[in-house]
Amino acid sequence: MRKIVQPSQDIFDVVLHHSGTLESIGDFFRSNPSIGLDEDLSTGQVVQIDAIGDSQVVNYYQSRGIVPANGRIEFLPGSGLGFDYELDFEFN
Repeated sequence: MRKIVQPSQDIFDVVLHHSGTLESIGDFFRSNPSIGLDEDLSTGQVVQIDAIGDSQVVNYYQSRGIVPANGRIEFLPGSGLGFDYELDFEFN
């Protein structure tokens, strides 16, 4: 099955989200030979997921709208999250 990488998902998040277990990581790399373990996935990137290791976990995520996303954080322009700040401390 072709799946689309969501914001802030890394390889482990994608595997857990769509297969239900990290034990399917080997299947992920066999199905996606151009992706390496240290590679960052891009939001919107299409990956192939061929194995479902734990359908109960997949169904749980789907029924509750849960998307594991513990990878990198993306700041979108205009999100208000890229502000500058200054901290000023005095010690007596």
